[in-house]
Amino acid sequence: MAASVSADLPRRLPVVPVPLPDESLLSWLDQLSAVYGVNRIIAAQACGVMRLDDRVVRISASSSASAVFGMEDDDVRRVRAATGLTSTKVRQMTWTRFAGSLDSEVSGSSRRAVSVNVGDPGALRFCPSCVEERDGRWPLAWSTPWVFACLKHQCYLLTACPACRRSVRAGEADLARGACRGAVRDTVHGIVRSCSTAYRNMQAPPLRDPLLAGLQRRLDDHLSLAVPNLGAARADLTDLAAMADMALFLATPDHLSDADPVVLERFTVFSRRYSATYGRLMRKKDRDTPELLVRTGCLRIASKVVFSKDPLSTALTLADFKSRPFAPSVRPLHQSWLMRPPGDTTERLAKIVSAVRAPARPTRGDASRIEVGGPVSH
Repeated sequence: MAASVSADLPRRLPVVPVPLPDESLLSWLDQLSAVYGVNRIIAAQACGVMRLDDRVVRISASSSASAVFGMEDDDVRRVRAATGLTSTKVRQMTWTRFAGSLDSEVSGSSRRAVSVNVGDPGALRFCPSCVEERDGRWPLAWSTPWVFACLKHQCYLLTACPACRRSVRAGEADLARGACRGAVRDTVHGIVRSCSTAYRNMQAPPLRDPLLAGLQRRLDDHLSLAVPNLGAARADLTDLAAMADMALFLATPDHLSDADPVVLERFTVFSRRYSATYGRLMRKKDRDTPELLVRTGCLRIASKVVFSKDPLSTALTLADFKSRPFAPSVRPLHQSWLMRPPGDTTERLAKIVSAVRAPARPTRGDASRIEVGGPVSH
């Protein structure tokens, strides 16, 4: 299994597992590791994903230098030489697939579709039933911020062990053969023991909310390579991200009263920690990468805004961000969007973004409200 190199190309491997159509590069590397009984680093070197002098971040789940986010033509050529896989199959295992491009002639750097600043790519979401059925091989979409539920098994995805709450990281977990490495305390005797719950045996909360089921179906379509209108897909994802961010600052549990109990419960806990009444001053981690079910609640609220006939009126049900001076609940959102405005939102959100980012400029005859017309320049 040595990664010997001749003319800068690795030796052809005798046995190579065929990637599943939606499989992640890290999942496939784990499968290759299992075939040869080696660790992920050695497998990555042998199949050409890593050169012998590459750093481990090359197969990290979240580093911008990771092959997960796209590979250059030379890297793809090395993997092809070692595995016999086509350029298309290699690129489909990276985030480049979300650009909708299967053109092997386009370099990975110019077609890198998704920034590492979108959510936390290292946080792996998973469906235990899928883990069982797929022998632990997981889809790339589970590492994106747009997948929160499994429609096949009608459940929310897990990001942590339900027994001990240890998080599951894409760079660490071996879903096929692995078990939780956390610890639980015996409530009777106070003894701390290893959790050791197998990933495939964990229980995921059921999905019964038709609105979230419909939203996940729409998002799955947008992430699919079969989507013909990529412009519309990007528009929906960009607008949903902006409105989910607004909901993170402004929403209260009342806005999720008809959601599934598990979503409402996690958002309630979040709201107790960060009250919206006086403005949510969140820690950077909670602001940038909120807990999955908290973000799910925000996406639910965002979908009502984005896909409504009157997005501005719907958004105003969260808080009155048109009034001046700003209410305390709106100020953190205003300051955040001034420093880091939502990127590339469409015309349907122009009035919302303009109103939140605009300074206090009362219009004639109304000293408390502003006009919201075109977008404020970014």
